[in-house]
Amino acid sequence: MNIDLQQQISELQEAYSSLNQVNTAEYETVISGPLCFSSTPDGMENICETFNIELHVPRKYPVYMPYVVETGGRISKDFHHLNDDGTLCLAVPMEVRRIFQNHPSLLGFVDKLVVPYLYGYCYWSKHGKMPFDEAQHGAAGIFEHYKDVFHHQSEDREFIRALYNIYRYGYRGHHPCPCGSGKIIRKCHSAEVKQLSDDIYRMDLTHDLLAIFELYNGSKK
Repeated sequence: MNIDLQQQISELQEAYSSLNQVNTAEYETVISGPLCFSSTPDGMENICETFNIELHVPRKYPVYMPYVVETGGRISKDFHHLNDDGTLCLAVPMEVRRIFQNHPSLLGFVDKLVVPYLYGYCYWSKHGKMPFDEAQHGAAGIFEHYKDVFHHQSEDREFIRALYNIYRYGYRGHHPCPCGSGKIIRKCHSAEVKQLSDDIYRMDLTHDLLAIFELYNGSKK
């Protein structure tokens, strides 16, 4: 375990002292225990709860993002933001990356992604609906996220091709903007395309494109 990760774990445990189990293996470090939180987002109702979790931190963190498993059996299998492998679907991968980049630490990851997820689950359990605007689950949610980023409203095939061109060529300011405005990238969504072209984001873009291709091809059968 490197020094920076040790410091981040110490910072996390200062805020959440019950996350006191740390096990390091060849490919990951697992931080586990009860996560106790009290949250009142945007003036909504206060929720105080505790969930037993495992925070899996890959050896190549932060190139690869952590993932979370709830180990107490409290999250219903019917919850629509639970992945098939039992991991928590915190957000679409690119949104997880964006939020983490704004708060680049394990504490930021827990505060800005894990706690809001658990708050949302508690609210859903109580009221039968989510407290925040939410993306669809899975590939449909991933595709919806990219459309929102570029405010794209036109034909899906052209938009998918534009995303693929970002993956293939990176940032090319003279290429048509993926949003379909007819402008070139440097005069339109330049910042968004530059971000997707960054090596650390392109890894997520690769994953997302595979999901989008499968979704689109399946919808055409």
